[in-house]
Amino acid sequence: MYLETPETPMHVGSLHLYDLPEDYEGDFYEDVKKHVAGRMHARRLLVVRGPGAAAQVTQRGGRDPEQEQVQDGDEAELEGDRDGRLRIVNQAHHGLVYSLNRGIELARGTYIARMDADDISAPERFATEVKLFASHPKAAVVGTSIMRIDEAGRQLGAEYYLAKNTELCQDLAIRCPFAHGSVMMRKDLVRQVGGYRQEFWPAEDYDLWRRMAAIGEFANSLEPLYLYRGNVQGISATQDSRQLDLAMRISGELLDGYPRDIPLRRCLAFYERAPEEARAAAIERIIEDYFRISVAYARRGKILLAVYRYVKLALSGRVGLEFATKTLANKLGIRTAPIGGSLRA
Repeated sequence: MYLETPETPMHVGSLHLYDLPEDYEGDFYEDVKKHVAGRMHARRLLVVRGPGAAAQVTQRGGRDPEQEQVQDGDEAELEGDRDGRLRIVNQAHHGLVYSLNRGIELARGTYIARMDADDISAPERFATEVKLFASHPKAAVVGTSIMRIDEAGRQLGAEYYLAKNTELCQDLAIRCPFAHGSVMMRKDLVRQVGGYRQEFWPAEDYDLWRRMAAIGEFANSLEPLYLYRGNVQGISATQDSRQLDLAMRISGELLDGYPRDIPLRRCLAFYERAPEEARAAAIERIIEDYFRISVAYARRGKILLAVYRYVKLALSGRVGLEFATKTLANKLGIRTAPIGGSLRA
């Protein structure tokens, strides 16, 4: 499945989710074409829709595009393929995880990219991610940092994700290491692990990454190429408690396996070349992850290993030393300045 962007042709398909109201009476074909054109920078689309339910849009293309329609359910009449760019699949409502797996099943490209319907991808996002795969031949999943925006599209600030596999695997033991909507996956590998699992919804992405980590590597672009729109009706807001419970369960199971130690100083040194905001966020995240894993070891009875990691953290550099000192001071009830400032009694 080819997707052509203004920068480069690439072998990729993208999952793009819609939620249609029960009383929707618009022109679905035209609405999708206008909506996606400004967000995905693509030339061809495969649409999977469920009237009054979760629907899915998968970017696709090719020099000889197929004109194919597939119907799953009899809820509505299919739209015609008016200009050869859309292959429309009509399906009944089965929920998010089913729709994600259906898109993976339908995909024909080497890579599958993910995106939510109300978010925006920068024009260079897909080209950047394909280059990440080219430079990281063992990668199973890649993604980008994100820019948070409000419902009106105003930028609220960047959220930076770690870039390299070593620290991303450490991050995985503590939290989800990717912004789900920003990722691009190798289709054969996501199929190999069985795709998303319904029992882990709405933390289905975190569960998928831990399984893909066993067969491939991770990478992220530090540049925020995905604009994530906050939505009070979104899954992260409405299913927050269940999502947190599942995330803690996944993290606990990963910690039970005692994640491998990382070359801490080398990992931190990599981000010294990054822009200041990204550098500070990445270093803080690595150090926090390292400390939290050390605490998890102590709680599981690995006291000597936990102490070793704590000393290693303190010797990793100024920020690591300040973090270790601040944490110890807090335990002893001593007031401290923020990390980067001087300690005071």
